[in-house]
Amino acid sequence: PCSQYNANRGDEKEEDVFFSWAEGFLTGYNMQAKSTEMVELSALTGGQQLQFVRDYCDQHPDKRYIEAVLALIQALRTSAASK
Repeated sequence: PCSQYNANRGDEKEEDVFFSWAEGFLTGYNMQAKSTEMVELSALTGGQQLQFVRDYCDQHPDKRYIEAVLALIQALRTSAASK
């Protein structure tokens, strides 16, 4: 859950493990997606993506970490569409 992620964020290595998983999930998502469903990962920088996940989990500590990553997918779509 996001609450566990929040509790461990002070440990940089622990946060890196979480975010590495998120990056792998995003890559896997794009690998299986049809071209019209793919997300432009470069629509937000890595730092912006990490901050998005942090903000989401701060606002929704009862949600699962994967839900933060799924929300990030929507944010990437929105950012890419606005460019």
